[in-house]
Amino acid sequence: MRKFLAVVIGLLFVAGVAAAQTHDNDKEKKATDEMSLSADLRVGPTTLPAGEYRIVCDRHQITFTRLETGKRYQVPCEGKELEKKADATKVMTNLDKNGVRYLDKLLIKGSTVEHVFD
Repeated sequence: MRKFLAVVIGLLFVAGVAAAQTHDNDKEKKATDEMSLSADLRVGPTTLPAGEYRIVCDRHQITFTRLETGKRYQVPCEGKELEKKADATKVMTNLDKNGVRYLDKLLIKGSTVEHVFD
């Protein structure tokens, strides 16, 4: 799990802001994985406190469940379809004009969607 945290942190980089795109949810398969956040991260309209999370995409919503408390945070599943399944979970973040880090894109291992967030 510590190695995964290092990979997630290593994947954090500055990316361009992407407009949310819808995708054909009928083809998407349910995807789940776990990730660790070393600092708070804004995801859409909510902020995830630092900690370990289980990520579940059920084709309509992405649920981030904090493993320590069981608290759930949900955001709509939006993004473009990829040609193949993601081979690893990848977190791509950016900074807003106030210096707050936010989730820009998320690839969930086994999912065929590049999830994007407003």
